[in-house]
Amino acid sequence: MQEQAIQWGAIAVVGSIMLGSLIVNLGLHWREKQHRRRARGFRNMKSMAQQQRERVRRPDWRQAPRATHRGWR
Repeated sequence: MQEQAIQWGAIAVVGSIMLGSLIVNLGLHWREKQHRRRARGFRNMKSMAQQQRERVRRPDWRQAPRATHRGWR
């Protein structure tokens, strides 16, 4: 009887540790996701297609002709 109670106690301790670590891990993952969502600018709610359309409209400065002798030097 005593050994069986010790076994169930050990199982309960191991199970509670595993369950607690799972809950902590899920909580941290959720917080990180929320933080990333806010950092990305969640308020401007633009779709990926809209962002790509804007990127296409923006001029690509790498394709511009080199202005080697222009400037303040």
